[in-house]
Amino acid sequence: MRLFFCAPKAIPLFLLLTRGIVMSKKEVERLLTTGGENKKVKAKYNAIPSKEAFVAAAIEDGYDFTIEELDEVLKESGDDFTTFGNPPARSIWWA
Repeated sequence: MRLFFCAPKAIPLFLLLTRGIVMSKKEVERLLTTGGENKKVKAKYNAIPSKEAFVAAAIEDGYDFTIEELDEVLKESGDDFTTFGNPPARSIWWA
């Protein structure tokens, strides 16, 4: 759960929520770009078997997004989380 604290000026809740969603999607994009540019990051995340573990590892590495936000970015970009090959690989990485 994300908490939003407002300064004394009233900020409409929908603006705060929209900003939170946009910022989280940017975090997904940041990880996908980093993995596209860095072979070690890509290999680490390709070896993770589930979305739950993938997001948990991302959070440990300083990213801030949910499974739902990951799914939304992947859907919008036409990418698929499925792994293939040996060693496992995903075609989600952006360059």
